[in-house]
Amino acid sequence: MVARPVLGTVADALASKEPVVRLAAARVLARAAPCPEQAPALRRALSDELFTVRWLAVEALARSGDEHPLAPVLAASRPRLDARLAAYRLESWLRAVATVGRDASALLPEMNELLDRISALSRSDTSWHESRFMIERLVRELRATQGAP
Repeated sequence: MVARPVLGTVADALASKEPVVRLAAARVLARAAPCPEQAPALRRALSDELFTVRWLAVEALARSGDEHPLAPVLAASRPRLDARLAAYRLESWLRAVATVGRDASALLPEMNELLDRISALSRSDTSWHESRFMIERLVRELRATQGAP
């Protein structure tokens, strides 16, 4: 476990002017167990110009149990399936969706659209197939949470 003072320094790096520094800080916080002290910096990162920083901030806040509404951030920064999209970007977004849990059910329309679009792609790349399976699993889980009390 990373010590609190270290995580505080890492959270401060989310305000850096350097995109690579913000991205690295967000990755560390998404993988660590952020403390409540880092929540304000992570909430500010939800509006970062880099979508990956936003997604990682969502992961960190969701793991910390923060009450900030996270699904709208993911809905607003959903990757667009086009020729430039790399499968790892889609998987990063899907990881963030998975960490939001039950609240991600608000993302079902986006998930269904992604599933339709990715199924129509003629990509033979294994990572695209894995992304499709991940979307299918998340859609099933989210639909199940809608029916649960």
